Amino acid sequence: MARALSPTNIKRKVPSDNNNENQIKKGHWSTGLSTALDDESVRLYKDDLCTVIKDKFAKVCGDFFYIIMNRDR
Repeated sequence: MARALSPTNIKRKVPSDNNNENQIKKGHWSTGLSTALDDESVRLYKDDLCTVIKDKFAKVCGDFFYIIMNRDR
């Protein structure tokens, strides 16, 4: 028989008072991705819906590897 979930069974991460944990780190991969989206040398296509860039660090064996990101409106 399944146990019902009670508030004592649920573990939640309490938001930290330290704002440094909630900020993106300088060397984080997403920071490099944000920079690459604005870099015209790697950007292949851009419109109001998406941006296409060539991946600098592709880990897949193949001739082409692109990243397609939707744009915030």
